Amino acid sequence: MSDFLSNEWINKLEQAWNHNQEMVDALSKVSFTASIGYGFIKEKKPRCYISVINGKIIQAGIYNNQDLDWDLRAEPKNWQRWLKDEGFGLKNLGPAVALGRLKFVKGNYREMIRNPKLAIPFLNHFDLMGDITTNFDIIEKKKGFGFFDLFKR
Repeated sequence: MSDFLSNEWINKLEQAWNHNQEMVDALSKVSFTASIGYGFIKEKKPRCYISVINGKIIQAGIYNNQDLDWDLRAEPKNWQRWLKDEGFGLKNLGPAVALGRLKFVKGNYREMIRNPKLAIPFLNHFDLMGDITTNFDIIEKKKGFGFFDLFKR
Protein backbone atom coordinates (compact mmCIF):
# COMPACT_ATOMS: atom_id res chain seq x y z
CA MET A 1 0.00 0.00 0.00
CA SER A 2 1.36 3.40 -0.97
CA ASP A 3 0.95 6.62 0.97
CA PHE A 4 -1.09 9.10 -1.05
CA LEU A 5 1.01 11.55 -3.08
CA SER A 6 4.25 9.80 -2.12
CA ASN A 7 7.02 8.92 -4.56
CA GLU A 8 5.88 5.29 -4.54
CA TRP A 9 2.28 6.32 -5.22
CA ILE A 10 3.09 8.65 -8.13
CA ASN A 11 5.32 5.97 -9.68
CA LYS A 12 2.42 3.52 -9.51
CA LEU A 13 0.28 6.11 -11.28
CA GLU A 14 2.96 6.38 -13.96
CA GLN A 15 2.93 2.61 -14.48
CA ALA A 16 -0.88 2.44 -14.61
CA TRP A 17 -1.07 5.40 -17.01
CA ASN A 18 1.59 4.09 -19.38
CA HIS A 19 0.04 0.60 -19.41
CA ASN A 20 -3.36 2.04 -20.35
CA GLN A 21 -2.76 2.06 -24.08
CA GLU A 22 -6.18 3.52 -24.86
CA MET A 23 -5.42 6.59 -22.78
CA VAL A 24 -1.86 6.98 -24.08
CA ASP A 25 -3.09 6.68 -27.67
CA ALA A 26 -5.92 9.19 -27.15
CA LEU A 27 -3.55 11.76 -25.67
CA SER A 28 -0.88 11.04 -28.26
CA LYS A 29 -3.36 11.82 -31.06
CA VAL A 30 -3.74 15.37 -29.68
CA SER A 31 0.01 15.64 -28.90
CA PHE A 32 -0.76 16.16 -25.21
CA THR A 33 2.40 17.29 -23.46
CA ALA A 34 2.31 18.76 -19.96
CA SER A 35 3.73 18.72 -16.46
CA ILE A 36 1.06 18.13 -13.84
CA GLY A 37 1.37 18.64 -10.10
CA TYR A 38 -0.86 17.17 -7.39
CA GLY A 39 -1.21 18.38 -3.85
CA PHE A 40 -3.30 19.86 -1.08
CA ILE A 41 -5.10 23.18 -1.14
CA LYS A 42 -3.50 24.65 2.00
CA GLU A 43 0.08 23.84 1.00
CA LYS A 44 2.32 26.23 -0.92
CA LYS A 45 3.58 23.58 -3.36
CA PRO A 46 2.24 20.37 -4.82
CA ARG A 47 3.57 17.15 -3.33
CA CYS A 48 4.27 15.26 -6.53
CA TYR A 49 4.16 15.66 -10.29
CA ILE A 50 4.19 13.87 -13.61
CA SER A 51 5.71 14.93 -16.90
CA VAL A 52 3.75 13.77 -19.95
CA ILE A 53 5.09 13.89 -23.50
CA ASN A 54 2.76 12.94 -26.35
CA GLY A 55 0.42 11.15 -23.97
CA LYS A 56 2.98 9.08 -22.08
CA ILE A 57 4.45 9.82 -18.66
CA ILE A 58 8.20 10.09 -19.02
CA GLN A 59 8.92 11.21 -15.48
CA ALA A 60 7.12 11.05 -12.14
CA GLY A 61 8.23 11.91 -8.65
CA ILE A 62 8.23 14.25 -5.71
CA TYR A 63 7.73 17.87 -6.73
CA ASN A 64 10.95 19.86 -6.59
CA ASN A 65 10.11 23.22 -8.19
CA GLN A 66 9.59 21.83 -11.69
CA ASP A 67 7.70 24.09 -14.10
CA LEU A 68 4.06 23.01 -14.17
CA ASP A 69 1.37 23.43 -16.78
CA TRP A 70 -1.31 22.05 -14.45
CA ASP A 71 -1.47 22.06 -10.67
CA LEU A 72 -4.42 20.21 -9.11
CA ARG A 73 -5.19 20.61 -5.42
CA ALA A 74 -7.81 19.31 -3.01
CA GLU A 75 -8.21 18.64 0.69
CA PRO A 76 -7.05 15.17 1.78
CA LYS A 77 -10.62 14.13 2.66
CA ASN A 78 -11.81 15.05 -0.85
CA TRP A 79 -8.99 13.19 -2.56
CA GLN A 80 -9.90 10.14 -0.47
CA ARG A 81 -13.60 10.47 -1.22
CA TRP A 82 -13.02 10.71 -4.98
CA LEU A 83 -10.30 8.09 -5.29
CA LYS A 84 -11.32 5.52 -2.71
CA ASP A 85 -14.94 5.93 -1.70
CA GLU A 86 -17.14 7.17 -4.53
CA GLY A 87 -15.01 7.66 -7.64
CA PHE A 88 -14.50 10.79 -9.67
CA GLY A 89 -16.72 10.91 -12.70
CA LEU A 90 -18.24 13.74 -14.65
CA LYS A 91 -20.97 14.05 -12.01
CA ASN A 92 -18.33 15.00 -9.41
CA LEU A 93 -16.06 17.14 -11.58
CA GLY A 94 -18.31 20.17 -12.13
CA PRO A 95 -19.42 20.51 -8.50
CA ALA A 96 -15.88 19.86 -7.23
CA VAL A 97 -14.51 22.76 -9.28
CA ALA A 98 -17.52 25.06 -8.76
CA LEU A 99 -17.43 24.59 -4.99
CA GLY A 100 -13.63 24.95 -4.80
CA ARG A 101 -13.08 21.37 -3.66
CA LEU A 102 -10.79 20.76 -6.63
CA LYS A 103 -8.63 23.75 -7.41
CA PHE A 104 -6.73 24.30 -10.59
CA VAL A 105 -3.88 26.41 -9.22
CA LYS A 106 -2.49 26.31 -12.72
CA GLY A 107 -4.09 25.14 -15.96
CA ASN A 108 -7.19 26.03 -17.92
CA TYR A 109 -10.01 23.85 -16.61
CA ARG A 110 -12.63 25.30 -18.97
CA GLU A 111 -10.55 24.74 -22.08
CA MET A 112 -9.78 21.17 -21.06
CA ILE A 113 -13.34 20.17 -20.12
CA ARG A 114 -14.79 21.58 -23.35
CA ASN A 115 -12.51 19.35 -25.40
CA PRO A 116 -13.68 15.71 -25.22
CA LYS A 117 -10.27 14.56 -26.49
CA LEU A 118 -8.80 15.93 -23.24
CA ALA A 119 -11.75 15.67 -20.85
CA ILE A 120 -12.24 11.92 -21.23
CA PRO A 121 -8.56 11.05 -20.51
CA PHE A 122 -8.58 13.58 -17.66
CA LEU A 123 -11.47 11.76 -16.01
CA ASN A 124 -9.89 8.38 -16.80
CA HIS A 125 -6.72 9.37 -15.02
CA PHE A 126 -8.73 9.74 -11.81
CA ASP A 127 -9.95 6.16 -12.31
CA LEU A 128 -6.31 5.06 -12.58
CA MET A 129 -5.55 6.89 -9.34
CA GLY A 130 -8.47 5.12 -7.66
CA ASP A 131 -7.12 1.72 -8.71
CA ILE A 132 -3.91 2.25 -6.73
CA THR A 133 -4.06 0.67 -3.27
CA THR A 134 -3.55 3.79 -1.22
CA ASN A 135 -3.08 4.72 2.41
CA PHE A 136 -4.94 7.96 3.03
CA ASP A 137 -3.66 8.47 6.59
CA ILE A 138 -2.30 11.87 5.66
CA ILE A 139 -0.90 13.79 8.57
CA GLU A 140 -0.26 17.42 7.88
CA LYS A 141 2.79 18.79 9.63
CA LYS A 142 1.89 21.12 12.45
CA LYS A 143 3.97 24.17 13.15
CA GLY A 144 5.07 24.60 16.72
CA PHE A 145 3.74 22.48 19.51
CA GLY A 146 1.01 22.51 22.09
CA PHE A 147 1.20 22.81 25.84
CA PHE A 148 0.78 19.05 26.38
CA ASP A 149 3.65 18.29 24.02
CA LEU A 150 5.96 19.52 26.80
CA PHE A 151 5.07 16.40 28.82
CA LYS A 152 5.61 13.84 26.05
CA ARG A 153 8.85 11.91 25.97
